[in-house]
Amino acid sequence: MSEVLPLAIFICTFAVLLSGYPVAFCLAGTALAFAGLGLITGHFDAAFFSALPVRVYGIMTNETLVAVPLFVFMGVVLERSKIAEDLLETMALLCGGLRGGLGISVCIVGGRGGGGYFGFASWAAFWPPLLGSSVLPSSPWD
Repeated sequence: MSEVLPLAIFICTFAVLLSGYPVAFCLAGTALAFAGLGLITGHFDAAFFSALPVRVYGIMTNETLVAVPLFVFMGVVLERSKIAEDLLETMALLCGGLRGGLGISVCIVGGRGGGGYFGFASWAAFWPPLLGSSVLPSSPWD
């Protein structure tokens, strides 16, 4: 049974993810379900369940992980308010004729570890939506 269990966990996690539940609940739910199954079959020690609250509290108090949703929120705000797009369009006017103008714009807008306009942390937050919309050349058919 222990040879088939990893494949079963993978298939179950994939099926639960495809059902539309949020990723955090899918991963935690399948892990707890298979831990309970392992507890019933004798493949899992019950002492590991007693460490669960301590692990959850440790993750909740980790300042780095608490900051991630805030950076994502900041990126969404910058994208929806078109601040990032306007800023890069302005930088394109300033550096557009220069060789490597996009790279120069990126360094000025988000560079030098917080010394730029937004700093690296916020630049990393709004970089993926920005790449898809404003940095790539637009089609004449849009």
